[in-house]
Amino acid sequence: MLLARPFLRTIIAKVPSLPSLLHRETIRNWASSRTPRTHYFKKGALLGLLASSSVFALGSYCKMAESSKDDDIIKQADDLMAQNKIKEAYDVLNAHKDTENPEILWRFARICYRQGKYHTPDTKEAQSLANMGLEYASKAIALNDKCYFAYRWKGVLLNWSLEFEGYKKKIEKSFEIRENFDKAAELNPTDASTRHLIGRWCFEVANVPWYMRKAAQYIFTTPPSSTYDEALSFFLKAEEISPGFYCSNWLFIGKCYLNLGKKDEARVWLEKAAGYKNEVLMGDDNEAIEDAKKLLQTL
Repeated sequence: MLLARPFLRTIIAKVPSLPSLLHRETIRNWASSRTPRTHYFKKGALLGLLASSSVFALGSYCKMAESSKDDDIIKQADDLMAQNKIKEAYDVLNAHKDTENPEILWRFARICYRQGKYHTPDTKEAQSLANMGLEYASKAIALNDKCYFAYRWKGVLLNWSLEFEGYKKKIEKSFEIRENFDKAAELNPTDASTRHLIGRWCFEVANVPWYMRKAAQYIFTTPPSSTYDEALSFFLKAEEISPGFYCSNWLFIGKCYLNLGKKDEARVWLEKAAGYKNEVLMGDDNEAIEDAKKLLQTL
């Protein structure tokens, strides 16, 4: 039994969760002394207890190590995203997408969108990224149905993936898109980006030409409907929650006012969007700036 004592001291030192199962001082005293084991434990009980405890502790230790590794992956990906290094962030997350961590999965869904939408000129490759991102957003929800980011990005990716399928498919899935945005807003009512996305949904529906509305009636008894006023209310709410958080939000406030015939109000917001500046401009920031400049030329 004396041969086992150095081993016990090693276990105690290296596995921090073991003391929660066995009294540290008792084990240390037993391991470093020649006191008969019956002084502390009933005969034969120690090895069984240590075996089961060590396995449990080792499992806990491995889980902590895995969690720490996941945190490093997430931080690396987020840092790259903040620098608009989309391809590099995609490579990091793509290498670790076979995980059960929903925080990594929804980030992978997001980077599929960014990579495919703004950095992939090939249509088939972009469509593949849209479908893959949608799949991983759904996986994140399956693992954590309280993750509002996962619902938000599932809605975004579903909307984008349907751009490759045609108008009929988009109409058929329009309520599902909105449901994902609404669920994200329910889980986090103070998220400005989700309010913006609901506004975008409303704007797109309000912007549908009359003949497409007519066609939608053959698909739904009650097709999706909205107004520019409703869309504007969501954009303004997003701005209230987080002023200046997103160039596209300024653009769409301007677009709503323009469609409502309020040119003076539209000009104010379009000028803000056209003059938007940030240390790092994302792909959609550049698009919003150019769209705002073009619209200003029409006023």
